[in-house]
Amino acid sequence: MLAKGCIFDFDGVVMDSERYHYEAWKEVADHVGLEFTEQDYFPFKSTGRHIIIDYMIKRSGKKYTPQLYDEMYRLRAEAYGRRADKLTADMTINGVREFLQLLRDNNILCAVASASASAGILIKRFGLDKYFDTVLDGASPLPPKPNPAIYLECAQRLNLDPSRCAVFEDALCGVEGALSAGMHTVGVGRYLEGKADKIIENFAGCDLSLIDFKETK
Repeated sequence: MLAKGCIFDFDGVVMDSERYHYEAWKEVADHVGLEFTEQDYFPFKSTGRHIIIDYMIKRSGKKYTPQLYDEMYRLRAEAYGRRADKLTADMTINGVREFLQLLRDNNILCAVASASASAGILIKRFGLDKYFDTVLDGASPLPPKPNPAIYLECAQRLNLDPSRCAVFEDALCGVEGALSAGMHTVGVGRYLEGKADKIIENFAGCDLSLIDFKETK
């Protein structure tokens, strides 16, 4: 069964920008005297800022105050903002533009479901908006992944049943949220093997068979 709609996470799936998010959080962790490795960051990918900040405060042993929270939130925004300025249009995931064009040529609807508040801005900056019928990013009031709300809202905007949607994610919480929404999943990265319905390293050479789930669902 060929999916009628595709929903993409942004960082690490469309744009090769996930490392900038980690580096920004590493700066925040350093500020509160906390060691924070890429392995520490992995479970928090796409979960939302307040979840990571709460975790960092608890793990650092510092007392939670609204002032500390706001300070960490501001530091993270500034740290990522400096890095986002370095992003260029050629820093998309290998093959993703070609795959998005293939979907467009075959009348497959596309959406973005991202926890990043800057995703919508970057999509327009790099001319990616022509590929997407709707974009939901961290500026929306929807609860963070793994809550399935953002995927269900995308399906509603695309006027599609969730079972006819394929979700592309590089984060475990994203895969979990998409599955709980009743959608098919494609994990971008081998570390999601056994979690998502299908796995790819990137989009190079991908064709419509990637969103044909007759063998997995």
